[in-house]
Amino acid sequence: MDVQSQKPEEIAAIDAPYWMHLYKILIDGKPFDLNGRRYQQEIMRAETADGKFKHNEVIRKAAQIGITIIKVAETTHGALYGIYPQGIIIYFPNQSAVEMFSKDRFKPFVDDNPDTIGKYMGKTDSVYIKRFGKTNIRFFGGSATKKIAGTKKDSMAVRQTPADWIILDERDMFDPDMAAQVNQRLANSKIWRRTDMGTPTIPDHGVDLLYKKSTQGRWHIMCESCKKHTCVETEFPGCIKKSDVGYFLKCSHCGDRLDTNNGEWIADYPKRDAVGYWPSQLLNPNCKLELVLKQYTDPEAYDTTEGEFQRTVLGLPHIDSEDELQESDVYACCGRDGMALDSKIGCAMGVDVGKELHAVIGFRKDRGRYQVIKVARVLDWGKLHDLARDFNIKADVIDAAPEYHRAREFQKAEKHAVYLCNYSETQRQFDVWTPDNMVKVNRTEIFDATHCMVKDPGILTIPRCNEEIKIFAHQMTRSVRVLETDLRTGSKIYRYRRRGDKEDHYRNALNYFLLACKKIGIPQEIKANNKRPVTQDMTYKLGIAK
Repeated sequence: MDVQSQKPEEIAAIDAPYWMHLYKILIDGKPFDLNGRRYQQEIMRAETADGKFKHNEVIRKAAQIGITIIKVAETTHGALYGIYPQGIIIYFPNQSAVEMFSKDRFKPFVDDNPDTIGKYMGKTDSVYIKRFGKTNIRFFGGSATKKIAGTKKDSMAVRQTPADWIILDERDMFDPDMAAQVNQRLANSKIWRRTDMGTPTIPDHGVDLLYKKSTQGRWHIMCESCKKHTCVETEFPGCIKKSDVGYFLKCSHCGDRLDTNNGEWIADYPKRDAVGYWPSQLLNPNCKLELVLKQYTDPEAYDTTEGEFQRTVLGLPHIDSEDELQESDVYACCGRDGMALDSKIGCAMGVDVGKELHAVIGFRKDRGRYQVIKVARVLDWGKLHDLARDFNIKADVIDAAPEYHRAREFQKAEKHAVYLCNYSETQRQFDVWTPDNMVKVNRTEIFDATHCMVKDPGILTIPRCNEEIKIFAHQMTRSVRVLETDLRTGSKIYRYRRRGDKEDHYRNALNYFLLACKKIGIPQEIKANNKRPVTQDMTYKLGIAK
């Protein structure tokens, strides 16, 4: 930016940080000051230091480091100076979050600056919209209101009203379909800017997945002594050093004290389109480094958890080992037998419906053990009929969506029992079977059940490893259990969320297989071989207790 020939007012009109400095904008009642927070400067601009416009911006951040409020300031600046004439929209996971943000963050910011901001606000002033000059800043909830064609969720809140810049706050809390649909707002924009930001939850999901696809910018601090750079986020906990006067951030090369102001955002992958940032609490000048180390060493002593520390302090995703399946867990279930070509034993089949039909076929060995003899992907329903015939299927459970009519046709054409399945997030019973051969199952509980099938030794046996089992193993790990908090009620509940490529078809097929096994019991052909007793605890975990 060439500022030598420009007046201060002209610079302020195009640069949000300078505008805040020049007009002494107050944040939380105090004059804006970048001292100790130099890392915020580039994040407040539409361009990177080397002049790249941020059409796509990703901020994977820790909590309480000032990113949300500086984005409030940047959007206000953009509206005041007409930089985004079609308007700015800030999305939140739900309507309650909209109201909290508008009342608790945006309104106080405007009220603290009556002469520099407040007096320019138009008559349009509500919880959901603020107008400065000719530009509107709108606040919307991004929750879904309906489904299209059985699966695609839709909401009027994400499809109406054009914009030049959209921001998704707390990105991990958004429904994936809604997060994709908001781009429709930018369809007529010549500027086209989007920002996704938030504290990450689990690896390869939401803001963490977006950050990994971005330039992956990290704040590199130059040491005054050796002139080399250190990224304290990647060096933690070794970046903290104790001295006679307290704790400080140290250079990873010479060990001298670092000044966080003396840094710059350096991208690991500068040629990528999306611009990514990863600021942690270590950059906050108010960070108590001694306390951070104590929380890291013994989180329970400070009323937190390892996961909460990683997310809120370091800005890193985290998943406890007991809440996810690893491919190694799946491979541990492999037996010595190869994939079967057919079966004389009466089998159960679970089928997930998508571009391909994913099938899991097998039977119960006793009340608590299961044998999968075939996993397969077929392209059409005719091939699924062939599988049902070749493997002597006695009952199967099929995903009711998205091809409900094709599934009903398959159901009518087969002589064995075929049930169509829907998941429910709120159903109290494990499963509900209806006379029209439908079944509704609690989504979290059925995922818990198949999680235990894999994690607990001896419950599940699958064919020995081959290329299809590798695909099966990968897809079994795409859903992980996450403890979520309802933003309105504050209550906590476990739910399974997809991560990475979200290809969890075989996981769903195993869920349906488990349900189908309930309908055929233990095949007569293998009852005589049952020798292993099953505990009540095991049947409870699998949701099959009678």
